[in-house]
Amino acid sequence: RVETSLLRVPVKIPLSERTVIQRFVLVLVHTDDGVMGIGMCRDQGRSSIPELLNQELGPFLIGRNPIETERIWNEAWWEMGQPYKLRTGIVGLAMSAVDQALWDIKGKYFQQPVFRLLGGASGSSIEAYTTFGLNVLTREELVELACQLVREGHDKLKIQAAAANRGQS
Repeated sequence: RVETSLLRVPVKIPLSERTVIQRFVLVLVHTDDGVMGIGMCRDQGRSSIPELLNQELGPFLIGRNPIETERIWNEAWWEMGQPYKLRTGIVGLAMSAVDQALWDIKGKYFQQPVFRLLGGASGSSIEAYTTFGLNVLTREELVELACQLVREGHDKLKIQAAAANRGQS
């Protein structure tokens, strides 16, 4: 069984007193054995992701072994008509949330953290970067935020860019 919830989360905009509402979809996948997996994605399709999960992906999962994550992923792409298309957009977001929930179930089934199921931790460190930027910030605010992050010790930055009016009327 698949349950979906649409969450509206207030997010404070850095460098301002402004708050925006971000929409997320919470996905709960329940197995016959009573194990529940949790996944989540952003809702960029105005409630179309819960509809897709409830009408297509949820029924697709019925009768499948939830620990066969790779098989389910591949078969779902064919079922959803996506094999030759970019794996993005609403279908990609919905599939990602289901995949997270299935890996959560798999981890619980094997009583292992998911990182171990994916190959375990490395003895060496992995460099990471800080993603920032919202389409509601002006260019000046983006520059100021980048400088602030560098002052705080972030030495690798990736800015989210969007074709938007940067929040200006």
